[in-house]
Amino acid sequence: MLLTIENLRTVIAATGVDGDGPAAVVDGVSLSLAAGGTAALVGESGSGKTLTALSIMRLLPESARLASGRVIFEGRDLVTATEAELRRIRGVRAAMIFQEPMTSLNPVLTVGFQIAEPLRVHRGMSRPAARREAIELLRRVGIPAPQRRVDAHPHELSGGMRQRAMIAMALACRPALLVADEPTTALDATVQAQIMALLGELRRQTGLALLLITHDLRLVARVADDVHIMYAGRIVESGPVAEVLGAPRHPYTAALLRTLPGWGGDAARGNAPLGEPRRARLPVIPGEPAHAHRRPGGCAFHPRCEVGKDDARCRAEVPPVERRGARSCACFKELSSERVGALV
Repeated sequence: MLLTIENLRTVIAATGVDGDGPAAVVDGVSLSLAAGGTAALVGESGSGKTLTALSIMRLLPESARLASGRVIFEGRDLVTATEAELRRIRGVRAAMIFQEPMTSLNPVLTVGFQIAEPLRVHRGMSRPAARREAIELLRRVGIPAPQRRVDAHPHELSGGMRQRAMIAMALACRPALLVADEPTTALDATVQAQIMALLGELRRQTGLALLLITHDLRLVARVADDVHIMYAGRIVESGPVAEVLGAPRHPYTAALLRTLPGWGGDAARGNAPLGEPRRARLPVIPGEPAHAHRRPGGCAFHPRCEVGKDDARCRAEVPPVERRGARSCACFKELSSERVGALV
């Protein structure tokens, strides 16, 4: 495996409002990713997806720290790696596309300079060669007039262009692993398809492995090999994407699918064809995601769960992750196919 994460735990300090002690925002996460594969990490905002990605890259904010676990990348544990070792890995062998490009790109440097810098530092290119490569990367990610945009500062680009410039920068050194945090959120459908096609081409040509963090389950269904459903810092369900999305076992996975307009073609979910009246509101998951410092006892999802909210065991005990073949699930009330049909 190119990347293996074992029981990763990241804690964040409490504030005066949130409580007295630290809380686990990444709580025992384990997953693996082979070269050339794509794994998706899915969950609501606040589930711990971005902090999982930052933990992998050792780019945590000052308030957070790695408490335990291992991140084995190309045979090296990144948790115990020195800063000098990490500098040789980040941006070269492992790269990350951040969720908000405006806060991640340097506002006083041109996007061309920022793309060319790792090419000069890590690949030893001359300035003219690095500039030509930066223009080509901007062209490949779909930025119009790349010869002109290469000299633009981030504030001179639209949000979608900034996102594409960040993708170009992440791909500059042809990494073996790309951690992509909502890489297509600011892009329209056409550019999104173009970017995913580019990443697919790189997977085939270079063996690029992609860890995709997203809310878009339809995108996951199209591009991912495996999917990991995350809630309150834990991965509650994992497996091959067709199996998990086709027959979810965890009520949270089923609830996420139920909120998708038209999933399964059911017009009664508020996605009726043009000319036909809408017969129901789009379903929502009741309540709010569990806060790291105020998690309920037992299964963190139980207050919002249609299956286990009144179950004494769900309220009192944390369900362990149980693996069956390629699938895993952490739930005392695993769904049968009949129950899935009623919930999704």
